[in-house]
Amino acid sequence: MTTSNARYIISAAVRSSSDEDGTTLLHVAENKIYGLVGLGSAIWQKLVESKSGLGESDIVTELGSEFSEMSTQQIERDVTKLLHSFEQKHLVDRASNLQDLKTGATDRPRDSLFLFFNAAIRLLLCLRMHVLATVLAFVVVALVLKVSGFKQLYNLVRLWPTAERSVGPEVIPQMWGEIRRGITWYPRQVMCLQRSAVTTWLLRSRGAQAQMVIGCQRRPFLVHAWTEVNGEVVNDCQSVRELHKIIDRC
Repeated sequence: MTTSNARYIISAAVRSSSDEDGTTLLHVAENKIYGLVGLGSAIWQKLVESKSGLGESDIVTELGSEFSEMSTQQIERDVTKLLHSFEQKHLVDRASNLQDLKTGATDRPRDSLFLFFNAAIRLLLCLRMHVLATVLAFVVVALVLKVSGFKQLYNLVRLWPTAERSVGPEVIPQMWGEIRRGITWYPRQVMCLQRSAVTTWLLRSRGAQAQMVIGCQRRPFLVHAWTEVNGEVVNDCQSVRELHKIIDRC
């Protein structure tokens, strides 16, 4: 065997979901979606299961029994090729020893920017200016996407705090109704990512345990985002959970 001695670990910027049909990957930093099937999906699942990384030889050995119809030499060649492709796309990190392996969260948004947006939106909500808060939030989303891209928006959603007060489930539809009224005042078309980021921000700012969910469907291939509170879809039809494979929650 001539495989590399390096060990591979999944990049901290990658989110993934696997099932019997394959694996779907979201690269947060680069705003790209990838699909893996067959051997590629099997390799990825092995990497997900490993906390300290795997070398090529480890992967080949583990896959030998699962792909018994393939020769060891063929598995070696395919594993090497696929790992190289993963590395080229920045889906995995490589290190020559375990001390070099580093994992962690994606970069934090700039503190001053984060605090300003958060304070401004919370102030408008406290003043019961819900429509204006919604419009401001959409303006913020548009600016973040234009200047810094999906990664920064993703991190703003992920780190947006939930207010200490709690709200009952009966209040959530009312909140979503207020957000929808704000959407009608926003002068540009609102896409699902923008709508879900804003909905998640505003619901959390009022005490709801909201999450932005990112999913995709394979045929036709389509990426979609929506907001959930305690497992219930807020800003989309309830069937969206069955129609899309969930990649990530933030």
